[in-house]
Amino acid sequence: MSRLIKMPGNPQAPKRGEVWFANLGELDPSRGAEIQKSRPVLIIGNNIINQRRRTALVVPLATSGGKAEANPPITVGVMCGGKSGIAVIDQLRALDKQRLVSLIDTIHAGDLELVIQALCQVLEIV
Repeated sequence: MSRLIKMPGNPQAPKRGEVWFANLGELDPSRGAEIQKSRPVLIIGNNIINQRRRTALVVPLATSGGKAEANPPITVGVMCGGKSGIAVIDQLRALDKQRLVSLIDTIHAGDLELVIQALCQVLEIV
């Protein structure tokens, strides 16, 4: 029987629903259509895991002013800091927390729920 090892928590761990500006530009190996530049990311991982791991599960956000349009479940519209954006669900990734530069805002609970529902559809989780 394995024991759960308690690890010291990170007091500055990102929390689910927060939007952080992250440096995605140096991801290796990023290729082709993967998002590669610095941009906001939505933290979607569990808060306890976010405290104990050096990585966080994130979904990149794109601006809705350009070519990006909400197209659920692949992309979902969200509001962040009074601006509309697009959560790019199929670009889900684990990101080292050192890539998180600064906290921008926390998205509305309803928007977070839509993102979680889209993730479940994309990953075929029932």
